Amino acid sequence: MWLGVLVALAIIVQGRMLRLQFSTPDGDFVGHVRIARRIVEEGVLEGPHIVYHVIVNTLTLVIGDRTTAGLLVVLAAQVVLLPIIYGLLRPVMANTARGALQTAVFTAGLVFVAPLALPTLAENNFYFGYVVANAIHSPTTIVLKPFALGVLVVILAGLSNRLRFTFLTWLGVTVLVTRCLFTKPNYMLSLLPALILLVGYRFWRGEAANTKLIVSAVIVPTVLLLIAQYALGFSDAEAGIAVAPFSVVGHLTGYGVPPTHSLILPVDPVSAAGCAVSLAHGTA
Repeated sequence: MWLGVLVALAIIVQGRMLRLQFSTPDGDFVGHVRIARRIVEEGVLEGPHIVYHVIVNTLTLVIGDRTTAGLLVVLAAQVVLLPIIYGLLRPVMANTARGALQTAVFTAGLVFVAPLALPTLAENNFYFGYVVANAIHSPTTIVLKPFALGVLVVILAGLSNRLRFTFLTWLGVTVLVTRCLFTKPNYMLSLLPALILLVGYRFWRGEAANTKLIVSAVIVPTVLLLIAQYALGFSDAEAGIAVAPFSVVGHLTGYGVPPTHSLILPVDPVSAAGCAVSLAHGTA
């Protein structure tokens, strides 16, 4: 029952919120739909992160409207997250009506809740200055989340030896990682250093874990595909990568917002690795 309530909440409430994103001409939603249209009409690929655009263009062939297709794809990604997260949480909650309600509340928090940047509220900037779990402004980030969650579940299953190494398992995990990277590389970029630290920790401790699957199906494909994406995305001689952790948040200096949240970025891989160790041992 509660899962049905969550799905209805996502469709009604978040559906309306997502529709509002298309009212901003320079917003991410309109921009990505424009990119999807250019792929079809001009054959132009503006980057290697094309999963959202391919799905939107495929759905457009069925319903005929690319903007509606863009909205439906994002809404579907949000709805898909609900049974996945609910199913992961339910076994660890009490097998009672109250436990089901608690599971629904936690699921709603993980899927829907995000902070408002109050200093920039008057300018309709609802996400700058925060590290947010639910970035409602970005369609590619929303579509990425089911794939990213799947990768995390696979890694934890491998670390706890609940996932055997077979060719089909390796193939499935590799495809999942590839889809994750070609939707948006942000998650794998954050995960990779944490995962390398964690695998190194396991080797150092001599602990048994399915590191063969993690290394061959997650780490190696991620490194190779990130190199390929760099070559495709930064082929221009004037393009490149710069280390500028305060650059984006600097756009808020006019609002007097301090960039303090960026101070946590260097410790993200370490904290992520620590959380994964605890989860793999069943202590978190």
